[in-house]
Formats: sequence, C-alpha cells, structure tokens
Amino acid sequence: MPTDLIKQEKLRHILMNIFQSWGYQPVLPPTLESLEALDKGRPQFIKETFKVIDRDSRLLALRPDLTLPIARLAATRLSSVERPLRLCYTAKVFRQNLHLADERREIYQAGIELIGCKDPKKTYTPEQTNKANLECLSILLQILDEVGIRDYKIVLSHTDLWKYAGEIFHRVEEQLEMDLSAEFDTLLQKGDFIEYTKAVVRAEERCAKQLKAQEAPSELKAIFEKT
Repeated sequence: MPTDLIKQEKLRHILMNIFQSWGYQPVLPPTLESLEALDKGRPQFIKETFKVIDRDSRLLALRPDLTLPIARLAATRLSSVERPLRLCYTAKVFRQNLHLADERREIYQAGIELIGCKDPKKTYTPEQTNKANLECLSILLQILDEVGIRDYKIVLSHTDLWKYAGEIFHRVEEQLEMDLSAEFDTLLQKGDFIEYTKAVVRAEERCAKQLKAQEAPSELKAIFEKT
C-alpha cells in the first residue's frame, strides 16, 4: 500500500539520519552471496535461506542477514580503512521463516556495525570497549525516543557492560557521597541480571536527580543527561 511505503520511507529516513549523526556510513551488501560462505559464517540461516543456481551451477543465496556480508566487506575492501569502522544499513533480507504464521519472506533490517574496537594490532582498554557498547545502546535509545516508542524493555546479557555501569556509579558515589554499589556487587556475583537491571534503574534515577541539582558541569552529569 502507498501509505505503508510512505511510513517505511519516513522511518528509514529517521534511522539513517540518526546513524549518520553518530558518524556511521551507509553500506549496501550484494543481494546474492555464496551459499558456501553463508554456511561457514551463519549456518543457522541455511534452512531458512532462498537458494538459486547460477549459470555455472554454483549455489547462491538471497541474503538472509546483513551482518555477515558487512563483516566480509570490512575484512576485504575496507580492510585498510582506519578503525574503529562505523557502518550502517537499512535493507531487505530474505528468509523462509517457518516460525511465523504469515510466512513473511521479505524483512526490512536496519542496524549498525561498530567494527575494530578490539583490533589485535592495537591496544584498547576495557573502558574504550565498553564505551563502544554504550554508544550502540545510546543510538538505540535515541531511535526509540525519536519514533515515539515509550513502552519497551531492553535485555542485556553482556557482563562487561554491567561492570562498566557499576564503575560509573562508583564514581558517582565518590562525587555525591552516595552508597550505590553494594547492592550492585551482590547481584552481579549472583548473576541476577534482572534484579541488577532494576537496581541500575533505581540508582540512575537517584543519580540524575542529585546531579541535576549540581550547578557545576561535570563528565558524570553529561553521561546521565544523555540517558
């Protein structure tokens, strides 16, 4: 329907504007790729992949995902580009999704790839890596806010990111003389990330309120103003 296409284009425009405002460059991988390469890189997609045969009798696949071809692009044609490499995309992928009742075969996929924050040729601190994770989360939150989605839940299972969040709150404790981290440490040791998430939200609300009351600008204040 024309109205649906207008909505899709509007959403795509919002996404690409946000991606590019963070320094991400748009890329569009080929629609067809080698089935052998797909089998090696993302074998979980093989059963859902549309397969075709070219005139040389080689098996090809309609791209079922965009991460693998972009990773290949980064490792080949963009291998000499300085890291970290920021790439973004909005494009269709093609799957025979047996788990969906309506059997959608063409699915729009949008996303970003932040590549090279753990380049073995360079030394990156854990803080730099965690900042990369937080950058991706910040972009997600900005998108949700821009398109007006308010009722959502983000589930994270990356323990390093939670540890980094704990370090931020440790610094807040020193600046505001608040006791925040004892509960974090206990929950992190238990591996209870659901309760840990709730504790982080409560602490964030307290921190934001206290930092807002401070007149002097600070790095911590800037962090919480962005969340």
